[in-house]
Amino acid sequence: MNLKEESDYLDQQAFFHQQTLDFWRHECEKLMVIKEELPDESEFSSSNVEVDHALEQAIFRLNYEMDNMEGFEEKLRLFLKKKDQNKL
Repeated sequence: MNLKEESDYLDQQAFFHQQTLDFWRHECEKLMVIKEELPDESEFSSSNVEVDHALEQAIFRLNYEMDNMEGFEEKLRLFLKKKDQNKL
């Protein structure tokens, strides 16, 4: 893969990673609002349990995607280093 193709690929991947992070961040925020609006009748009510479970899953996915982003950032650093070396 030449530098232009690699650059285009990394641009697409960056866009995808950002969209995915934004989606899971939004899901977490939305579920936090729902959780705050639920009545405090019982923390074990089915709606509270469902929201808690959904929030746990969304947080897990957000953390997972953040870890993926860190790996992607390393790929970007290596690409930029290779690009700079080719300029020399």
